[in-house]
Formats: sequence, structure tokens, C-alpha cells
Amino acid sequence: HDGHYVQALFNATRKLHADLLDHQNALGNADSTRVVLVALQNPLIGHSTLGRSLLQSMVQIVDGTSLAGKRLLVNWMRDYPTEVLITRVLRPLQQHLTSELESTKTISPDLQAVIRVMALVDKVNSQRH
Repeated sequence: HDGHYVQALFNATRKLHADLLDHQNALGNADSTRVVLVALQNPLIGHSTLGRSLLQSMVQIVDGTSLAGKRLLVNWMRDYPTEVLITRVLRPLQQHLTSELESTKTISPDLQAVIRVMALVDKVNSQRH
């Protein structure tokens, strides 16, 4: 039964990502940015088999969010426990970056977007000190 629930969550997450990408020009107000923040922490992003496609679409969403939306994300993530940021956001990004670099040996536009999102998370960390 666990696989059924995981698949249902995966399908719902893909639909949410598609909706966010379809309405990306609206991302930046507080309500839509909260949705992005919650979606960024989805534990399936770190899933060994399902996570890659979710991570790629989530990176597109965050990278395409307006500057105002990115500022909101940084402000809100500053209040998150460091462990949450590491396990739910940073670690999946690092693992994806490492895996892609090892297999392709090139920094594609998609990986550049991953690096930009990682820089956003680093900005959160640097503003804490």
C-alpha cells in the first residue's frame, strides 16, 4: 500500500508543479510564493527514483520566480531550522548536481539553474550570521 500512496503523492506533486509552471508569471505574491516554499520541501524530491523529475521541475519553478518572490523565499527560509534546509532542500540539489556532472561532464543550462537555486539557499544561510 505504501507504493500506492507514494505514487498518488508523486502524481499530485507533478500536477502542482505543472500548475506552478503554467502560472509562473504570477509567482511572486505572498500566497503563490508560500506554495513554492512548501513544494520545495516535498520529501519526494529526495526519492531515489521519483525525485529527479520533481527536482528538475522544482528548480525551474524557483529559478523562474520573480525577484520579489525569491526575496520572500529567502526571508521565510531564514526562519527554518538548518537541518530542514539541508535535508529537504540543499542535499537533494547537491546530489542532483553531483550525479549530473559525473554522468554528463558538462554544466548544462539545467545545471546552471540548480546552481542558482543553491546560491539562493546559500544566501539564506549567509543572512543568518
